[in-house]
Amino acid sequence: MKVLVLIFDFDGVIIPTKGLIGVALKYFKKYFNIQVTEEGIAKGVSSLSGGTFAEAYQKALRLFVPGYDEERDKEKAERCYQEINEERAAIYKGTEVFPEVVDVLQRLSKNFHLIISSGLERTYIEEVLTKNGIINLFEAIYSVVEDGGKERHIQMVRESYPGKKILIIGDATLEMQLGVPAIGMARNSSQEQPLRMAGAKAVINSLNGILDLDLDSL
Repeated sequence: MKVLVLIFDFDGVIIPTKGLIGVALKYFKKYFNIQVTEEGIAKGVSSLSGGTFAEAYQKALRLFVPGYDEERDKEKAERCYQEINEERAAIYKGTEVFPEVVDVLQRLSKNFHLIISSGLERTYIEEVLTKNGIINLFEAIYSVVEDGGKERHIQMVRESYPGKKILIIGDATLEMQLGVPAIGMARNSSQEQPLRMAGAKAVINSLNGILDLDLDSL
């Protein structure tokens, strides 16, 4: 079956990753005095997939904060969540896309339906795409914050493009396991093996690499 729909993760594929694990760690330590390391949080991130960002945040509290009680700690958790979101927005403000992105997406848009699936807020994604003159290349932008987890994004794409073959491009192992063929983005060589082990049909180190692949054979 011919590939007709390409779904792109945003953070790490279209724009540089900004180290949000470190942001969460800082505020978890501030509000809950936990001693978990950044490596420890990274190992638990895979269990936070699905649902909205707020739901993932609640899962993280239960996972990383010993004795966390949703009712007792509600006010503290809300303040922590607000500060994480504020710094998250500040970190990403003004972020540029990777150098090759505009040209590659313009070329791909001639033959494929392009979709964004991201954990970031839609308004931010739209701002970056508009700034770079490529927002019109995308037919839909799905955000975990507003639309639920990436499994839901896949379902929504299937409903919008019934019978069409879908391919996803992402830099996280989770995205290799969503029930559609996946291309792993390993901008750092240490990412390649985990992506392949998670089921990536191919691994590239920049978006240019997708132009060299026979997408229909994946």
